Amino acid sequence: MPRRPVRVVHLVAALAVTAAACASSAPDVTPAPTTEPAAPDVTPAPTTEPAAAPDDPPDASGPTVLIALDMQDFAYPDEAAAVLERALDLHEATEVALDVYVTDTVVAAWADSRPDLLERLASSPVAAVSYHARPPRPYAGGLDWYGLDTLGPDELAATLVAYETHAVDPVTGAPTDEPGGFAGVTATLGTPPLAAAVSAGNPAVAGTLLDVYRDLGAVMTTTHGRRVALGETSHGLLLRPETVEIRLWEGVGAEPAAVLDAAVDEAVALAGDEAYIGVKIHDNDFFATASAWTTVYVEDRRRPEWNPDLRAPLLGEDERAAVWALYEGLVRHVADAAVTSSNLARLVDAGAG
Repeated sequence: MPRRPVRVVHLVAALAVTAAACASSAPDVTPAPTTEPAAPDVTPAPTTEPAAAPDDPPDASGPTVLIALDMQDFAYPDEAAAVLERALDLHEATEVALDVYVTDTVVAAWADSRPDLLERLASSPVAAVSYHARPPRPYAGGLDWYGLDTLGPDELAATLVAYETHAVDPVTGAPTDEPGGFAGVTATLGTPPLAAAVSAGNPAVAGTLLDVYRDLGAVMTTTHGRRVALGETSHGLLLRPETVEIRLWEGVGAEPAAVLDAAVDEAVALAGDEAYIGVKIHDNDFFATASAWTTVYVEDRRRPEWNPDLRAPLLGEDERAAVWALYEGLVRHVADAAVTSSNLARLVDAGAG
């Protein structure tokens, strides 16, 4: 396939955001590995009109590649930390941008054991931090064990705020007195994660949760299962644009350039140079057969009380090497095809309206 120039951007770099003070007020997918149920697409329909073009738009040199690494594994925190370090080494060496989605559990663990890694992530010239919730929060992964859909609007909003401003007991799923959630990640990192992914199974719950994230300082969210154009919004949050999705864990063993080139071909056929290719992978894909949260909160049982000490088996060395070969090869192929990193501030302005 003739090589097309590819713009490489991450969605949140160079964008200053101030968190609204709502933690004390009462009005809180990434698809999973093949062993995990995919979260339903329940982000409410976009509520925005097409945005006006910026005065000085970025160069339209080709489709845009957005690479997302989901950090979520609490069973093997040292393994997860090693994945992030190796990924940052790769992306900084190649100057390929990266969006890193974190959970409050991972951030809290590293705040104690690896503050240096959090500092590196926050200061990386190529990486930007976003947030996603995982079970046992009852709206995460579409697994509502709490009965959120039975709550009235005010009680629902207060419950979600409690969950997104406090840590969660991993056995009972109840909020604790410790800080956590989106607000906890903000407090630890010193700035709000700029995107917050939503996978609630009920549209009313998802909409209320988007309101909470917006009020806590998020400026973006994500949705899956359909094309999303730059400039679409939901509940005042920009939607991460995506024309074609690459679930990288499903292509282990394939030739990296072929994986990306096929996605670029498909995306360009749909949207031309305004296409966005979303590349996604999870930390546990590099070292375990399943994520910690599906092992504990899906495969074992879906209601409290849970056993957070359960562990998925680790991958063998050959299996790990195959995942890294695909990921590193794809990132290097993106670097070879790229013209330059786009000015993200202008890209975001183009969708902000």
